[in-house]
Amino acid sequence: MSTKTDDDLLTPKEVVKILPVKARTLDTWRFRKSYPLPFIRVGSRIFYKRGDVLKFLRSRREVPTKEAQPKRRRRAA
Repeated sequence: MSTKTDDDLLTPKEVVKILPVKARTLDTWRFRKSYPLPFIRVGSRIFYKRGDVLKFLRSRREVPTKEAQPKRRRRAA
């Protein structure tokens, strides 16, 4: 039985089980450098560190504030 660590290398197929995106989306992010998700290239293969994927996912978390909520309209009397 192996223990999962932050240094484990994941393939894009394994990453899409964690992140709610398609593998093709990961390709686009790498090409455009649109998101700060580090990756490792070994020859033509791509890997992601488990810790980097989890850190990226946590960084995307947004907590709505009271000011950010839409204001309710008052009913006309």
